[in-house]
Amino acid sequence: EMSNGDFAGPPLGKDVSLEERSQTYLKWVRDLVPHMSDAEFQKHLVPKYKLWEQRLCASPDGDFFVPLREGKASIVTGHIKTFDERGILMESGEYVECDIVAAATGLNLHSNAPMADMQVSVDGKPYVASEHRIFRDCMISDVPNFMFCIGYFNISWTMKVDIVGKHLCRILNHMKQTASSMVCPRLPAEGLGEPPALEVSSGYWLRTWHLRPKHGKTGPWQPLVTYEADRHTLVEAPITDECLHFTSELASSDLTASAELRSRL
Repeated sequence: EMSNGDFAGPPLGKDVSLEERSQTYLKWVRDLVPHMSDAEFQKHLVPKYKLWEQRLCASPDGDFFVPLREGKASIVTGHIKTFDERGILMESGEYVECDIVAAATGLNLHSNAPMADMQVSVDGKPYVASEHRIFRDCMISDVPNFMFCIGYFNISWTMKVDIVGKHLCRILNHMKQTASSMVCPRLPAEGLGEPPALEVSSGYWLRTWHLRPKHGKTGPWQPLVTYEADRHTLVEAPITDECLHFTSELASSDLTASAELRSRL
């Protein structure tokens, strides 16, 4: 958490390293809680992971820090041993009395991403997420006429949503212009090899990583994580690609698959 009104230090341009960026953020936060000792700050507000390996939250008005500075709130950091009728017992032996407990951990993502609870089959074969690859970060290999959207992890979520929406419109316009009834990403004959390593450490990602469709390391199969380059790929670059197949007539099995998807959307 940090206050935009209290930002100080060098601008965080694209040439600033991740380590410099992390240290600058931590300095900003340190300046907002001058009453804390260095030991308290290290324990409660310096994460064990590198910044951007997990989501960084912001407190635009700095109100998060006001009750801390005024002594009206305190932080307890550690592992929970158990709950009882009055509060929480920590592994350290510290006891925290509670009126309300907000459960904010333990999120599990869908194991059938990005289909959520939809039971999808293509050519009579049930869709199994881990058997597929992600194309342009918004389509799935061997799944016809289907797009999805996941926003950015380290900047505004909706910046990615916006350009994926524009890409969808471009594909639909191309299909109309070419009288295509199906579009489907297909893996290259040589395959894609091992997927790139996961660059985040959030528990909810790690718990289902083995069940999810994966990216490739090159070309349109790699993750889209930089807005300027991604905008060019999705909004300005040619739609056509040797791995993106447009078909003017659907086979009966493809029609069935598309109808099944439409009925669940």
